[in-house]
Amino acid sequence: ADPFTATFSRVEISAEGGIPVIEVKRTPLDGWGRIAKRAFDIVFSLLFLSSVALWIITIYPVSFSLDEASRIAHLSFNANFDTRFYLAKAAMAIGEKYPFLGMGLGTFTNHFREFLNKDDLAGLSMIRDTPASLLRIDPHSLYFGIIAELGFVGAAVLFITLLFILYEIIKTYINNTDNYIKNSLYIFLAAITGFLLNGFFVNILSMRSFWVLLSFGFITTKL
Repeated sequence: ADPFTATFSRVEISAEGGIPVIEVKRTPLDGWGRIAKRAFDIVFSLLFLSSVALWIITIYPVSFSLDEASRIAHLSFNANFDTRFYLAKAAMAIGEKYPFLGMGLGTFTNHFREFLNKDDLAGLSMIRDTPASLLRIDPHSLYFGIIAELGFVGAAVLFITLLFILYEIIKTYINNTDNYIKNSLYIFLAAITGFLLNGFFVNILSMRSFWVLLSFGFITTKL
């Protein structure tokens, strides 16, 4: 390569009065774009760290405490498990028994108690004795719910579909020069990241706003 030449991906060459003019275009990271990206990085990092912390506290029986006198932090197992812990435990037990195709859509609410022992059911006093016909409950997590009801095959199909849509959106974002579309996709990627993180705690597939957002992102790639 010639060390005295340079290649620019955003160069526009035109002629003004017979004189060639070379204009280097602004990139999306110039000006407000740089501020928007930095804000997105900070918000995403905070959401990710908060989600991981909440996931550990709610799904796993872990508690943190601080001794004010000695200024020593303690990490201990919490015996008062949250309801989400038992539901996640039941979902994983179902996934172990039916690893490939799961138990079937909508079956978790009728059978999850069969996969918990007496001690676990004692911690579910609010729903322990409710008849299955009157109970409507899920693992309160997209990922645990998919494993329990659709197995790893269903989970693979779902995630491959989501990855394909995200791939198309990211490809459109990189190749498109329309700032309006790029900004729309940028907002979409930030929003869908929040939804996927929220999937640790709720079943986002039952939320209409998730599908509307997903459709918006996919349609934008065809503009």
